[in-house]
Amino acid sequence: MKILIADDSSTSRQIIKKALAPLNLEVLELADGTDVIPTLEANPDTILVALDYNMPTISGMTALEAIRQHPRFKAMPVVMVTASSDKEFVIRAIRTGATQYITKPFKEDLLLKRISDLLQIDPQE
Repeated sequence: MKILIADDSSTSRQIIKKALAPLNLEVLELADGTDVIPTLEANPDTILVALDYNMPTISGMTALEAIRQHPRFKAMPVVMVTASSDKEFVIRAIRTGATQYITKPFKEDLLLKRISDLLQIDPQE
């Protein structure tokens, strides 16, 4: 099983990856939202997507909209992990179909707990 992290910050991707390491899932990484759908199509065992809101080329919101419109992925959990804490951003993301919204900076144990609860996977500590 895999998770996909799309974030233009390599540091943020590494922090998310490290926080989720106890789940023992393979991690796919993208630097923007451009290849989210092709990556999901090429990796059918992906079970969750973590998206940054603000990314170049294709934003996290645009990627979220594409995921929700795709017949295979419309029910897939999508977690927005982003520095955008503006109430309008949060409301728009949830209305568009984000399963969770986590604001950066975050505590790694909080991210792990929310995602492991969402996926109903016990972290392998």
